[in-house]
Amino acid sequence: MNDRISKLVQLAEKDKSDPFTFYALALEFKSIGEQKKAIEYFDFLIANFPDYLPTYLQYGLFVQESDPINSKRLFLAGIKLSEIQNDFHTKRELEEFLNELE
Repeated sequence: MNDRISKLVQLAEKDKSDPFTFYALALEFKSIGEQKKAIEYFDFLIANFPDYLPTYLQYGLFVQESDPINSKRLFLAGIKLSEIQNDFHTKRELEEFLNELE
């Protein structure tokens, strides 16, 4: 485990209420090719922090080739959430990636 991941794990253990730490862990595991661990953290975020919008974009992109059906589901959920949160920039990004799948 690299230093960044070790530090993030420590932060996550200290404060389980901060979605960004878990999001950063998912991205770190993604960047080093640890697909299974990245998915575990993305799934944890969806289950425990369903209002954390960045998860839907990054998780959807991560599984876009390997699981396009799940990717589409994530993009659609993110679009709905972005409308609720009035985040129209993210909504446009999600819609663009969704259109690429179709």
